[in-house]
This record gives sequence, C-alpha cells and structure tokens, in this order.
Amino acid sequence: MDYRRLSFGEKVKGFLGAPANTFNNVEAEALGSALKYFTIWLVVYAILRTVVFYTLERRVFQTLWDLLGVGDIKAFAYGNTPLFLFGWIPFVGMLFPLWAWVLNIIGIRQLHEISTGRAIGAVLLGIVALVVIVVLIVLFVVLLVVVLAAG
Repeated sequence: MDYRRLSFGEKVKGFLGAPANTFNNVEAEALGSALKYFTIWLVVYAILRTVVFYTLERRVFQTLWDLLGVGDIKAFAYGNTPLFLFGWIPFVGMLFPLWAWVLNIIGIRQLHEISTGRAIGAVLLGIVALVVIVVLIVLFVVLLVVVLAAG
C-alpha cells in the first residue's frame, strides 16, 4: 500500500470523511506527529470552548438560574471542590461528581436562601440544559459526517 505524509488539513478532512484510509496513512508516523496534531486541536478546542461558554452557555445558564431565583456561580465554584480534588482518581473519581452536585444544591440553598427543592431544580435544570446542548452538538457532528461521507 502506498502511504504518504498528510498535512494537518488533509488529516482533518480524512478523519471526518475517510477515517480508515487516513488511519492507514498515519500508521507509520512517529508518536510526536500525533502529539503535535493533538496539541493543536487541544488548544483550538480550549479557545473555542471558552468563547462559547462566555458568550452563550454562561448566558443560558444564568438566564435559567435567574428564572429559578438563583443568580451567581459561587455555589458551583465552591461546590465542585471534591470533583477537582479527587475526580481524577480512576474508578473512585466517578463518585465525586455526585458529591459535587449535592454540594452545589446545598450551596445554592444557603447562598440564595431558597428552599432545597428550588436548589435541586436549579441544578437539575442546568444538567438538562447541558445534556440538550451536548445532544444537539452530537447530532450536528453525526449529520456533518454523514453529509461529508455521502460526498
């Protein structure tokens, strides 16, 4: 089989439209090439993710929380302490998002002096909004791959 070195753009296009052929072409590349590709995408993703959060999602969550009578993100910032501290630990780490949710509920309740029910509603509404956004993004990507594959 004839393998050739692909440019960054060719790799992107290939992984979206012809992944098997593209993986064949990158098989002989050094690990450094893959790490460079990964690092570039990591930086691009971090920048885009930050822009989207501060221009769209933050406003969406703020609006949802305002409707429930909850206004700031202190509870979220402090409530995620166990997740940041222990969430990276394999297997055990997956328990800490649950603890963080509980702390977020307590924080919202205490900081905003609202009922536990309203605090639970705020957290659940935030989770539902995030799931809806993720599902829409996944659907968009799947449709994009199907369209690109169909040519």
